[in-house]
Amino acid sequence: LAVSAEGKSTMRNVFSITVEPEELWGESLVVITVKGNAFLHSMVRTIVGSLVAVGRGQRKPEWISEVLEARNRSAAGSCPRFGILARKLRRKACA
Repeated sequence: LAVSAEGKSTMRNVFSITVEPEELWGESLVVITVKGNAFLHSMVRTIVGSLVAVGRGQRKPEWISEVLEARNRSAAGSCPRFGILARKLRRKACA
């Protein structure tokens, strides 16, 4: 548990994850969109890294279930911080 998370809830809700091919700046890319109410430090990189490992055939799709059941981030893959681009960040205004 990160020091910044001590004493705080680490419960987050991921509402959807989509994976789509896209042409951007003349490059063929895979765009992974993760929507949720909030994210923990490196949470999206962990999700993306795990999906990439499955997509490249380095892991079987069933491995994702094993990672989730382990409830331990170290069981998952990771994406290097230079391998991910945040294009749209949206926050709902607090009432």
